Amino acid sequence: MPIVTDNDAIIPAIQQVWEWSNWGSEKQAAARWFPMFGDMFLKVATRNNDAGRPVRVYIQNIEPIYVTEMDTDERGILTYVRFDIPQRRRVGDKTEDYTHTEVWNKAGYRRWEHTKASTTPTEQLGTPLLQAPLSAFGIDFVPVVWQSFRNIGDERGCGAFTLALDKIDESNRQATRLHEMLFRYNRALWAASAGGMDATGRPLPPPRLGSSGDDTLTVDDDTVIRLPGNSTLTSLVAQIDYGSALAILNAQLEELQKDLPELAYYELRNRDVSGRAATILLGDAVDRALEARGNAETALARADAMALTIGQSAGLFGDLGGDYASGAFVHTFAERPLMASSEADEAELVQAWVQTGVPLRTALRRVGWDDTDIVTMDADRQIETLAQRSMSEAMIAAAERDFDQGLVT
Repeated sequence: MPIVTDNDAIIPAIQQVWEWSNWGSEKQAAARWFPMFGDMFLKVATRNNDAGRPVRVYIQNIEPIYVTEMDTDERGILTYVRFDIPQRRRVGDKTEDYTHTEVWNKAGYRRWEHTKASTTPTEQLGTPLLQAPLSAFGIDFVPVVWQSFRNIGDERGCGAFTLALDKIDESNRQATRLHEMLFRYNRALWAASAGGMDATGRPLPPPRLGSSGDDTLTVDDDTVIRLPGNSTLTSLVAQIDYGSALAILNAQLEELQKDLPELAYYELRNRDVSGRAATILLGDAVDRALEARGNAETALARADAMALTIGQSAGLFGDLGGDYASGAFVHTFAERPLMASSEADEAELVQAWVQTGVPLRTALRRVGWDDTDIVTMDADRQIETLAQRSMSEAMIAAAERDFDQGLVT
């Protein structure tokens, strides 16, 4: 993720925080939990050595389901947050489960370990194992960042598919019902009967199929029923319009795709489309993804600034060119395409711009070429021109020599 800032001194420090946080791996879980739960919680913590001195500062990705309570100010900044995280520890040859509870607010930090429910009030958890004011960490803020995936005015964020859950459940019911009908009714049920009459004009009895004397016989998955004579042999499969039921399900899925345009991505896997065409076809999904990525990057930038503040207070970094209050930690992340385009896509785009009057060098810069690439292109073009000129001069000289020698007229 390319960092954009006016203070280049913080870039190595931020990258160091990411390395200490194992963010290369943790960001994958964050990217999945964010749209699934609708919230992102990033907590900044420190790791101390045996002497109690911080040796690194890192970012923890907290699973949203373990955030029991939270309060925010008018800016969405946390002023109170409580975590109740299930844990397991080994005691001798056995393991025991317990709950790690911690509370952060403007008054400070408290931590408990207990076996009570996550809804237990803090006053019933007993004396905290650890309690400290925020000043002990060199900060005056709650070191936890909260960001909603989609803000709909509720206390917590809304996930990517939360608003479509009713339609998803309805689609599941329709698919389940269709499969129930297929498995229940779509198998052969045959009726066997004898033809003709006896001497008295009565129908002949049906043929005996089994030795038990009943009127049915099961052969593998087929059931045969003994009927009176002169009956018609027919298949007793229920006449159900499966096609119409499937059409209703497909219509429901199409309706669901309008609410979740990301589903259209899976239809493109079997189609040979360019990156540019895919971006156009998935326009709605791309817009939603860019919005979510912008929210996530905003949260990460705030967590980075918190980590720099805590790390600076602990003496983990050198000169960072200022502090948070001075705005030295402000940074964003460079824009980058959501879907990578191929060289063929870029060439097509450059050609289209040039045909509309855009200078070639401007068009090349728009697709990502830098000045070095353009200078190299000019040098290659000059070499190619010289080579073509030398070849033309050699061909003319050869033609003149042949003419002088009378080889050609």
